[in-house]
Amino acid sequence: MPSPTYTLRPATDNDYAFLEALHTATMRDVVTQVWGWDAAIQGALFRRNFDPTRSQIVVVDGADAGVIALEKRDNAWFLAGIEIAPAYQSRGLGARLIGAIVAEAHAAGLPVTLQVLKVNRAQYLYERLGFVVTGSTATHFLNARSADVARSCPHGRPDRRSDPGACAASSAARVDKRPVFGQQAIPHAVDVRWQRVLDVLEIARHGSRRDRYGITAKTHVRRGMIDQ
Repeated sequence: MPSPTYTLRPATDNDYAFLEALHTATMRDVVTQVWGWDAAIQGALFRRNFDPTRSQIVVVDGADAGVIALEKRDNAWFLAGIEIAPAYQSRGLGARLIGAIVAEAHAAGLPVTLQVLKVNRAQYLYERLGFVVTGSTATHFLNARSADVARSCPHGRPDRRSDPGACAASSAARVDKRPVFGQQAIPHAVDVRWQRVLDVLEIARHGSRRDRYGITAKTHVRRGMIDQ
């Protein structure tokens, strides 16, 4: 099925009900895996953070199909959020939206960055579109376009403590072929020791070992790509 044609319009206060329902439909499962889902708490958080000036509504054939929130910062464009209604997922719409953002940012000479919950399988879509993990928090992966990272760091690696475009000179990073964890080469013995610790903790907590995206291998094989 070809990717649908879309237009964008500015979000307004009148889109509150649509955007809250969209957020619930697209994010409830992944949020539940991390923090659990309390409807009252989630409703209060949504009201507190609601700011239509930061978002654009994705319209397909006259119907509201999703939302994107893009922050155009001085040193990078940050994709703060993209949510596609379930009826419009798996049709390439999310990929087209992100591709358009990347092209526009490239024309402006700026990189595109984003963050995604570790349990969100959208991480695989971002990788397919050329993003790489440049760092992480307790709950999220931080991503930047691999082309932007390579252009900014031709002889080093991204500095996780600052923007993805900032480089930390490291001769070891240029030649080290040891296992990589989160895009940073670490000694093999340390990597194995910590991986064993992480495996034990994961088995104790979840009953199975998860991959680096927090997703069990069995589930990973079963599921397909989503478009958000």
